[in-house]
Amino acid sequence: EILLSQANYYATQGLISEAELAYQSSVTVNPNNWVAWKKFGWFYYHTQKDIQSAITSFQGEMNANPENGEGQFDLANLYASQKDIESAIYWYEKAIEIKPDKRDWLLTYANFLRNSQNLSKAVEVYDDLLLAFPDSPEAFYEAAITYAQNQQPDKAIQSIEKGIKLMDPPQLKYYLLAGSLYEISGDKYEALKAYENALKIDPNNSEALQAKTRLSD
Repeated sequence: EILLSQANYYATQGLISEAELAYQSSVTVNPNNWVAWKKFGWFYYHTQKDIQSAITSFQGEMNANPENGEGQFDLANLYASQKDIESAIYWYEKAIEIKPDKRDWLLTYANFLRNSQNLSKAVEVYDDLLLAFPDSPEAFYEAAITYAQNQQPDKAIQSIEKGIKLMDPPQLKYYLLAGSLYEISGDKYEALKAYENALKIDPNNSEALQAKTRLSD
């Protein structure tokens, strides 16, 4: 719609007052346009640093389309960025309750829990995530990190091995993580293989080069 396009244009051009007015006009003319409310909320957050107005906009987004979960997820991300852990968890779970098949939402939530040091809850979410999406290499990669942090080395290795089988094309970070996990577990042979595979992708990678020297002694 024209008003929303104008608002987006003004925002990209740094015309802040004009953008705010256009966003406000857009949601006034069509309060059921959840995309406009979403744009308005992140405009307030990123451009104005106005947290309360962003929250109000995301509430407008929820009211405009309560069944798609987008407003709930935006609120969760906002609270996560503010390190309001309790509120973030509440809204992540509300969003996922509405759309339990959104892999990226589950992954974002699980990563948030891990980064918030809520490892036991993070492990639960990763377990569910891997059951629901057994073809997601990124999920297995992130889960491996979490299992390792939660003192579950065997589970971490199983997870990164699955991620490596699924990744296409090969990615450096998978081999580096695998090398680290194997090395910590005392499996020098598999660790060296993983770091050598990393060097096939990036021959100058300092982490892999140092590990290869260390493990070759």
